[in-house]
Amino acid sequence: MNDYTNSNFPESTKAQTLPPGLPAVQIDKGYGTDATMPSPEIATLTGKRHHHVMRDIKTMLEALDLPATNFGGYYIGENGKELPCFHLPRDLTMTLVTGYSIPLRKKVIDRLDEIEGALRNRPVLDFSDPKVLLGVLNHLQCQIEAKDVVIADQSQRLTKLDRIEGAVDNLVITDAAKVLKVKPKFLRTFLQENRWIYKRPKSRHWLAYQALMPKYLDHRDHTFKDDDGDVHFSTYAVVTPAGMVKLAAMLDEHFAEKGEVR
Repeated sequence: MNDYTNSNFPESTKAQTLPPGLPAVQIDKGYGTDATMPSPEIATLTGKRHHHVMRDIKTMLEALDLPATNFGGYYIGENGKELPCFHLPRDLTMTLVTGYSIPLRKKVIDRLDEIEGALRNRPVLDFSDPKVLLGVLNHLQCQIEAKDVVIADQSQRLTKLDRIEGAVDNLVITDAAKVLKVKPKFLRTFLQENRWIYKRPKSRHWLAYQALMPKYLDHRDHTFKDDDGDVHFSTYAVVTPAGMVKLAAMLDEHFAEKGEVR
């Protein structure tokens, strides 16, 4: 049985990138002559949504007590951005699809055989040939340039997050949604599903769960008069600057798993 819990797991298996224009398959150099299959291709072969396959893989790895980070990688989505995925060796791929239908399992097995056949038959590069060496150097330069674009994009994002965290005012959920570039209704539902906010029976206002106060959420009191001139008090949840940074990261992960962009 393979030992995937070793902390010296090959670095190439932890964060592999599929360059634009290449098919959604990545040969895992960390296993020598063994092939790995990326989760986007498993989703394509089985007709399942990628975020559902990602969910199944996470459940499987948890059950096997294997660190998910040892199999993490990236692929280029249709939007041209890097999105998270998994790269599974043959044994874990077969473990995953055991619960799928027989025709789907057959598709995955045939594809694994095809990948392993390509590995066995791939030519050995002759680095003494100047043309071969130049081709490899050009490929590496393209990879470096692609990474530079990603780093620049991430730097801009981090700068925006720093500005948010440096803000001094808490935001009502509607204003927080505008900053995070999502619809208010979506953000309220997202906060409710992730147990950030809740409503008391017959109440119009959302309240913050105590465990998230005051770091990520807080309460704001509001005084108003009704049509009869009677004074009333209400309390509702607001998002702190630290909460905005946390939500931005959570939303990025949420949309990345679905292959979408905010």
